[in-house]
Amino acid sequence: PLDIGIGARLGNRDFSYHDALPGLRDYELGFSPSVALHLHWYPAAHVTNGFLANLGLDLQGEMLIGVKSKNTAGAEFSTSSTRIGAGLRLRLPLGKNEVGLRLGYAMHSFSISAANSMDPGVPDVSHGSLRIGADARWVFLAPFSLQLAAAYLMSLSPGELAGDAWFPHTGGAGVEGEIGFGLGVIDALEL
Repeated sequence: PLDIGIGARLGNRDFSYHDALPGLRDYELGFSPSVALHLHWYPAAHVTNGFLANLGLDLQGEMLIGVKSKNTAGAEFSTSSTRIGAGLRLRLPLGKNEVGLRLGYAMHSFSISAANSMDPGVPDVSHGSLRIGADARWVFLAPFSLQLAAAYLMSLSPGELAGDAWFPHTGGAGVEGEIGFGLGVIDALEL
């Protein structure tokens, strides 16, 4: 009835503009570490083995750790990113394997703080998205498993980037993908 995952992720970020406006700075953050948490809880699985036992809640969180950004003059700026999400998940058990379908809401923020009264020149981004996705866990050679996940993010609110100072007519969408490998240690624990 309960699946909790804690792990590390690598992510990157790339802002580039295609408008001929003065003062726009491109921004690129190489692969950077995050700590991530997911929780799948199937309340009906505590009392039944039927279809309702496979309908659950999908909760996720992620936080960027230990990252600073630099401008071309070498000034450093504190950089933060968080993502939280909540939704529903339908799991389809296939023996030791599993396929999941997800539908939910995700809120993602990315900000670069001013340093010594110097503006980084890059907009903060805080946006909400409808998240539609699927995932799979395949035990290919016990105790080893492969996990895959993908989701489409339909932007519902683009945040500061859509403000009057930046791009008031903006819109957007996104995709996310994951790949992971597991090593079963005991029946209820996988690394």
